[in-house]
Amino acid sequence: MDNHLLNPNAQHINCWAFRTTKDKEHLDFVTKELSLGRLRQGWGYKACFDLRVSGDVYHYVANNMAIMKKVKKGDILLILNLPKYGLCTKVEATEDFFTGYIFDIPKSNAGGAPQDFGHIFPVRVLKTINKSDITDANLLRSINNCHQRFWSLNPYRNTIYSL
Repeated sequence: MDNHLLNPNAQHINCWAFRTTKDKEHLDFVTKELSLGRLRQGWGYKACFDLRVSGDVYHYVANNMAIMKKVKKGDILLILNLPKYGLCTKVEATEDFFTGYIFDIPKSNAGGAPQDFGHIFPVRVLKTINKSDITDANLLRSINNCHQRFWSLNPYRNTIYSL
């Protein structure tokens, strides 16, 4: 277990599943950004999609608003299929996502940077996990069968801490 983590029984720490991209051509960019502490999320290719902008939020970025409001400093996220399919990256939120959120659209397609993924959340990478190392069948079912971009893994908190 990572010794810097808070007590896994602490009820104020949440565990989340997070999908950022399924597109193989974007994995290198998103993985590089993650290594720099920037968890990038799509549906961020226009300035009007900035979640801090008041007014109506487009329906397809509304899920990103939920992410921004729910994730708190110290929460653990499993980033699915990153850095590649079959692996998960375990990260810790370094700030509340609401206060640490940045909107910055990559400037060009140079170096594999898509002109998307403008939503940035502050994290610290803890480790990469092979899905085949996860022995909790219910957790595996949850991360393999859910097609949302963000959902709670709190029922599997103890398993996630032990990974």
